[in-house]
Amino acid sequence: MFITVFALAGIGGAVALVIQQVGAKGTDDAEISSVLLDFANVVESGSTQQVVELLCAEEAATFADRVSGGEEAEQGGATEDGRRQRPVDISDIVIRGDIASVRVARPPSEPRPLYLRREDGRWKVCAPVAEQFG
Repeated sequence: MFITVFALAGIGGAVALVIQQVGAKGTDDAEISSVLLDFANVVESGSTQQVVELLCAEEAATFADRVSGGEEAEQGGATEDGRRQRPVDISDIVIRGDIASVRVARPPSEPRPLYLRREDGRWKVCAPVAEQFG
């Protein structure tokens, strides 16, 4: 009887851990999708400051250097008030600890990979993470 109680407690603990991990992945997926939607929209609107806020520290520094050096930030063109923003398709989210890989497309464009890193508890777009995904 005593062993049965410990066995059931162990099984219950394992189930709780699995539920927690699945819930955390779902939360990360939702946060990553939200960041990528925000990123696509600010890139299209042309807001350099907002783009920088969604980049990891490493990429933000590079981006800021390019912009201050006279290079134009890559933009999809400013949106006008009342104009519908193009949809963003997000798929194949792969999370490995504090880094992630995602396929993103703005139809009719083909999907391409984007990479993210969790910094200070927030997911940030971070191209240098591509090297870690090989």
